[in-house]
Amino acid sequence: MQILLLEDDAEISTGLALYLERAGYVVHLARDGIEALKMFFEKNIALAILDLQVPLLDGLEVLRSIRQLQNTPVILLTAKGEIEDRLRGFELGADDYIAKPFWIQEVLARVEAILKRSGLNTETVLYGAESLELHLLERQVFYRAQEISLRPTEFSLLCALLRVPNRIFSRQELLETLNRNEEDTSERAIDVHIKNIHKKLGGHTALETVFGFGYRYNLREI
Repeated sequence: MQILLLEDDAEISTGLALYLERAGYVVHLARDGIEALKMFFEKNIALAILDLQVPLLDGLEVLRSIRQLQNTPVILLTAKGEIEDRLRGFELGADDYIAKPFWIQEVLARVEAILKRSGLNTETVLYGAESLELHLLERQVFYRAQEISLRPTEFSLLCALLRVPNRIFSRQELLETLNRNEEDTSERAIDVHIKNIHKKLGGHTALETVFGFGYRYNLREI
């Protein structure tokens, strides 16, 4: 699922984008309003997060343009706390409003809540190369029409990689995606888990080791 993030503060945009990507979203970063509108109408955007104070076109102008054609969910970000900004945003059709500074976890919670209310967060199956299917609710894996038994940590790792295909994840990043209630893990253990996934999938070629960096699920091979 694709998210547009309009934010000209590099530190905020990079941190927020990374957190959203770890949660399984594809994030498109824009530094100004014109770039944001171009991305919005070129990509299949499910939700937009717009900072109000950005160059060229501000977040409210971007929101106005979006609402002229689509009802895509929009969250506004701003350093301001004035009630007038909030009311203006809601008048133009914003779905939510978050004032800076904010907790990144709060943004993710708002994103997921809005997508759920909109009926968009209904993903139940992830599809990979060579007829690979991950059934998220049942936590089942099918490869070439055969069910494959993965341990909980193996399933979570494969899911994290497949949610953001072609992106290289470091071992530490993969470790941070895991539920701490799952099996004990360490960065060294990530290598073992990936090796086990490879073995169970019979040398599945899309799951790649990028030496010196980490791992990725390469969908460009499809």
